[in-house]
Amino acid sequence: MIGQNDPKSGESQSAAPRLMTLQEVATFLGIPGPTLYAWRRRGEGPTSMKVGRHLRYRREDVDRWLEERAIQVSGDSHTAEKEVNPQEAA
Repeated sequence: MIGQNDPKSGESQSAAPRLMTLQEVATFLGIPGPTLYAWRRRGEGPTSMKVGRHLRYRREDVDRWLEERAIQVSGDSHTAEKEVNPQEAA
């Protein structure tokens, strides 16, 4: 059935992507949850959406946000398009 979990693979059969919770994104990025709240207030973090009272993230939005901040390494110098310091955000 569409929208039901496949017990063998553990994945949903629906076409809609699974949304990540704030804690899942924080764990994935290796940062505290409050940092994500601070980034959201300042418009600096990955795109999020409200589902009722809860924040949710699309995995592709988180991946895109990370890719935009990827550090380019050339020789001995490092340049970054944008860097976000988690210590400043908390």
